[in-house]
Amino acid sequence: MKKRNGELEQQLFDMKMFKQAFFHSHDGMAIADDKGTLLEVNHALCETFGYRREELLGNPCLRFRDPAKNEEFQRRYALLFQQGYLTVETQYLHKDGREIPVELNASVFRYDDRYLVQISIRDISCRREKESLLKRQQEICSATDDLMSFVDRDYVYRFVNRAYLDTFNVSQQEILGRRVDDLLGTEIFEAQVRKRLDQCFSGETVRFQGRFSFSDPERGRFLDVTFYPYREPDGMLSGAIVVIHDVTDIKLVERRKVQEGKRYQHILSNVSDGVFIVDGEYNIIHANATLQKDFGKVHSGQKCYEYLNGELTPCFWCNNIHVLRGNTVRWRMNVVGKNRVYEVYETPFELSEGQAIKVSFFREITEQYLIEKKLAEKNKQLAEKNVELENINIALNVLLNKTRNDRQGAYRKNLVRLKKLVLPYLDLLGECTVEDTGLEYITIIKSHINSFSDSRNELPGYSDFGLTRREILVADLIRNGKKSKEIASLLGLSPRSIEAYRNSLRKKLHLTGKKISLKHYLTSTFSIEN
Repeated sequence: MKKRNGELEQQLFDMKMFKQAFFHSHDGMAIADDKGTLLEVNHALCETFGYRREELLGNPCLRFRDPAKNEEFQRRYALLFQQGYLTVETQYLHKDGREIPVELNASVFRYDDRYLVQISIRDISCRREKESLLKRQQEICSATDDLMSFVDRDYVYRFVNRAYLDTFNVSQQEILGRRVDDLLGTEIFEAQVRKRLDQCFSGETVRFQGRFSFSDPERGRFLDVTFYPYREPDGMLSGAIVVIHDVTDIKLVERRKVQEGKRYQHILSNVSDGVFIVDGEYNIIHANATLQKDFGKVHSGQKCYEYLNGELTPCFWCNNIHVLRGNTVRWRMNVVGKNRVYEVYETPFELSEGQAIKVSFFREITEQYLIEKKLAEKNKQLAEKNVELENINIALNVLLNKTRNDRQGAYRKNLVRLKKLVLPYLDLLGECTVEDTGLEYITIIKSHINSFSDSRNELPGYSDFGLTRREILVADLIRNGKKSKEIASLLGLSPRSIEAYRNSLRKKLHLTGKKISLKHYLTSTFSIEN
């Protein structure tokens, strides 16, 4: 009897303990029969799905399920009774229609000759959010080409991203849980990794660059490696986040730039002109030996306006901004203190990283400038002389015109006097008894004297052709229509002499061999009108 009572008391204690655990559990708890009808639920279950206890008791578990998934529920409930237990993650409906992710654990037990189901339902919404966040973080880490990993304080890999796996050509199962020296090799680990990991485990962020051969055994790769200490929410330092960035291409470009820079500096140093390079902040990047010979040594951090002109601010005539906008300029710089003049040619240049700089070429033209200055002064003097000569020329023209007018006036006065004082006597001489030849002379003289008084006419220009006095008389008589015999009679010469004069006249007047009458030529060329 005592034994029986003891068993009953134990059963009562067990039931009491179960009831306490059932109703005070933070997980939703339920008891259902073999049909899925709820016989008992705890407070956590009601709170999770928004029901009162009275609304759930006696109702089927399907209340928590989407009606479209009833067939799946029936299949799983049958499977539960086949194997005696079931663990599954699924979606249950809240009273307001929201889906709640849950983890369901169910087991079958026998009570009073009945098979009942004990159900434990845990809301895993927070866990799902954390898993989703972790998944996004892993996707983000795998989106980069940088190698990322988490190594604990035992040098064991706990996380690696996709780039890490691809670099070492391994799967996550092959790397997670392994030590770093297993993957990299003991030599690399001890020489380049372990000491820095230990520094990181002491709370220090460690960064270094080195050449590693594990990803490219033949040539190796330059890697930038950073170890970040990682602390748990409670502050405990549990490991290191390792980020590896391949900088091989950058290193090669830097090396090439250094080599090109040295080559360019060598070229610029041997240029006879001064070469000056500045950036947009007026900082001197380079000045070749020629320029430093003229302007002095360049000091580190020196600005161009300090170096060239001893100014504290940019020169007001500076072309720096204009040139860096893509323009090329040419100008002259007069260095007063040094008595030198330079022709400056400035052009923009863009470096490979996109930085714009200004390259200036200085060529000393002091001697040329002085020559040009003297030439300008000479030109100025010549211009002044030219103005002076023009004024003198104007004055001479005025004087010449006055002299010509005066001469013409005096000429006309003399003609008038000749006509009034001489012609009357010739007229009287013509009325006297004179031989025919004398009369002819008088006629010719009167003809010439009358022509002199005509203001439109001037004397014939026989002397321009170098004619002698007798040739002029012959030419004048031919022009006046006299025949050779008449001319011979008037001049007291033989006809053959007159023919000789005719030939001499044709030669001096450049008529030899030309089919033109001597009379016609003399009349047209030496007429009073011409």
